[in-house]
Amino acid sequence: MNNQEIAKKVIDALGGRENVNSVAHCATRLRVMVKDEGKINKEVIENLEKVQGAFFNSGQYQIIFGTGTVNKMYDEVVALGLPTSSKDDMKAEAAKQGNWFQRAIRTFGDVFVPIIPVIVATGLFMGVRGLSTLLKCHFQVTLQLTHKS
Repeated sequence: MNNQEIAKKVIDALGGRENVNSVAHCATRLRVMVKDEGKINKEVIENLEKVQGAFFNSGQYQIIFGTGTVNKMYDEVVALGLPTSSKDDMKAEAAKQGNWFQRAIRTFGDVFVPIIPVIVATGLFMGVRGLSTLLKCHFQVTLQLTHKS
């Protein structure tokens, strides 16, 4: 099956063009904003050739094609008339979806997720500092004991 045939089957399984608000892609996934998640035939999409997986996350239906392949599939679905948007536009649209609690959790995550590496690095440095202090004390005590003998 060629890429154009796969793209047609993807669009049909998404519920047709009328169910798609916009499409974008990242390095490995085709990201689709749909109007009605219930119209997606997930089983058909997941069993299509070249599809490595699919899931619904943050208001987006994400179809995993893999590096390189996703670019070709994106070009094919756009050529078949699906509207496009940037990843940032899709993220902003997804942020509007969900109830107040889901939006609050998403905002909380957006604030704290970027600082997780800093927290981990600080913990590692504190551990190394503690270990070096412990070793320093151990050697000082050892030296004192051997010096007294």
